[in-house]
Amino acid sequence: MRNAIHYALLTIPAAALLVACGGSDDAPTPVAPVVTTTTISGSAVKGPVNGATVRAKKADGTACGSATTNAQGTYNLETTCTGDLIIEVTGGTYTDEATSQNRSLDTPLRVVVAANGGTVTGIATPLTTMAYTYAFGT
Repeated sequence: MRNAIHYALLTIPAAALLVACGGSDDAPTPVAPVVTTTTISGSAVKGPVNGATVRAKKADGTACGSATTNAQGTYNLETTCTGDLIIEVTGGTYTDEATSQNRSLDTPLRVVVAANGGTVTGIATPLTTMAYTYAFGT
């Protein structure tokens, strides 16, 4: 009889544990995707370029954000795109350092940055544009 009592005492908690582990008809709660935000700070320099449009985009052309340069040629933009991004600066005006004449930026300036969260710097100059063109073509 003692064995039967011991057996019953061990069986009841085990059965209760199995019942408690039963499944649920509820669908699993989806996990929200992690959004990585990158702040891109930089400048457009051919002399400081004022009032230029700065666009960040992926190599396939996907738009990833835009900003406008101030009188010092600087800009800030935030993006949730990740990976290599092309920063393209168009329009605006600058003072030609050789002639001291005010000129329109008629050729886009470009630079490539790696956006993976945090803060990165993208300074677009004629030299970075030449490097971009040499690497990727027009």
